[in-house]
Amino acid sequence: MFEVREVYANRKGNYTVLEINEPKMTVEYEDGSTADLSISIQMRIWQNIVTEREAERVRTSSARKRSARRGTRFYIKPTSMMTVEEFSASGTPQDLPATGKWLRTIKRGDRIIYFAQETQVFFAVVTITGPGQKPKARGRKKASPLFFPLDVDAYVIDLSEALLASAVDLESQPNFINILTGSEDYLEITEDEFELLAEALTEVSELDEDDEDLEDEDDEDIDD
Repeated sequence: MFEVREVYANRKGNYTVLEINEPKMTVEYEDGSTADLSISIQMRIWQNIVTEREAERVRTSSARKRSARRGTRFYIKPTSMMTVEEFSASGTPQDLPATGKWLRTIKRGDRIIYFAQETQVFFAVVTITGPGQKPKARGRKKASPLFFPLDVDAYVIDLSEALLASAVDLESQPNFINILTGSEDYLEITEDEFELLAEALTEVSELDEDDEDLEDEDDEDIDD
């Protein structure tokens, strides 16, 4: 894997390969000193260094993404069973309404987890994809809501399989069930808490989809 005149590194520092005479090679360090090194040993050292550098690159990239997302906020949105049924019937919500102070707070890029108040389960994860729009119908008052377009990241079709709120602990909102029950307000949580909930919902929604696919295959077999 080593080539003459190429630069590599070991724990002492960077070096340039001057000559290869297996099983050894002659190298020159940046300080001008030279050494005859075992190729097999240096290969393992170099591979470890490459792995470490790649891991650091991934960590740095993730940190940059998190830094770029610092303007993003994360919420739980309580909703009634009627809305849940509409959500289920359409397969995807078209808009997310916001009123009052939320007209100025909710924005593109924010992420929302839906909470069904009657059954007290989390059932969907969405991302706001655009600015809020006023309703087109005439005769609306100034206090009418804005409607924000959404992308659905995860949705649990069978609500009996959704994520029970009683099984969740939120350090930032320890009393969140009481706060969400009977409320229409958004409840802000931390990014880490949101990601844990979103990951759990995504796993359940993927199981739902797998079950649907199996049912479709069974129906096709019966038809045949």
